[in-house]
Amino acid sequence: PRLSRPRVSGDHMAPVSVLAEAEVRRIQRPGGAAATTRAPVLVLVSTRAPGAEHKAATGPRTDGSEARNTSPWLGLLPSTRLRVTGRLAPPLTGGDRIAAVLKVQEV
Repeated sequence: PRLSRPRVSGDHMAPVSVLAEAEVRRIQRPGGAAATTRAPVLVLVSTRAPGAEHKAATGPRTDGSEARNTSPWLGLLPSTRLRVTGRLAPPLTGGDRIAAVLKVQEV
């Protein structure tokens, strides 16, 4: 896992996220049937605390140092298995490295 680079989105800084390459083994829709698969995905996890309000200009640092010290996602080992809830989206670029982007929902 690694941190994304800070970037500007509109009139504010986009939050730093944790990025990790992973492999999806099973997908299930809410209340639906499950499908077994084996597809590479890019996992995207927001480091902003759930329900955090936008802070003033003197707010948190934007270099990712706050996330680096607090995100348990950065300590994951490559062999770690996870069960997460999230949304899938197609990758922005073509190619065969990743089949989709998985944005993990806040719990």
